Amino acid sequence: MTVEIGLVQQRMKMSYAIEVDRGSEKPRIIAEKCAAYIEAFYKGLRNPFPYVLFLVPDEWRKSELSRVLGRLGDCREIFSVKLAAGFGAGFQA
Repeated sequence: MTVEIGLVQQRMKMSYAIEVDRGSEKPRIIAEKCAAYIEAFYKGLRNPFPYVLFLVPDEWRKSELSRVLGRLGDCREIFSVKLAAGFGAGFQA
C-alpha cells in the first residue's frame, strides 16, 4: 500500500510504501523484498520514489528488521521501521 502524507506547515508531501509486518517472514525474505524496492528505485519506476515504512508488532521484530536494513548500504535511507501500535495517533483526517 502506498500513502501520501502532507506536511501542511512545511508545504510538502511525502509518499510512503507501507509494509505491515506480522513477524512471520524470515529476515532473508525481508532482504529480498528490500532488494526489489532498491531495484525499482534505481530503475526510476516511480518519481518521486516512496519511502518504505515497515510497521512491526514489537520491539524484538523492530530490532530484527533494523539489522536487515543495516546491511543495505547506500539505499538504507529509503527504509524505516516503526512499531505498528499507536502509529497513526499523531495524524488528523
